[in-house]
Amino acid sequence: ARQVRTYTFAAADGVVVRSDVRRHGTKKPSYSLDVEYRYAVDGREYVGTVFYPGAGAGQKAVWDAVHATLPAGRAVVVHHAAGDPADAVLARGVQGPTVLIVLFL
Repeated sequence: ARQVRTYTFAAADGVVVRSDVRRHGTKKPSYSLDVEYRYAVDGREYVGTVFYPGAGAGQKAVWDAVHATLPAGRAVVVHHAAGDPADAVLARGVQGPTVLIVLFL
């Protein structure tokens, strides 16, 4: 539901403050993107940390590729809810494993 709702989000200019790939677990590790970005809406500054709604742990190669596109200082488009600018994502819509779940329902 939230993933689809992000298609209606407004856009704002932002900048990546930091990004990294975080490891989870030891025997069978999984990885996730740890990202922070800043953006402003109506003169007020916000900080976001969501790449896309529901982005969970996955394969290192996938998150390494995303991380490579988001170095600190990179200008990005931040998508935010019109009524709640603090509700923001970098990638809108249905992404990753959710696509497969929807396709096979």
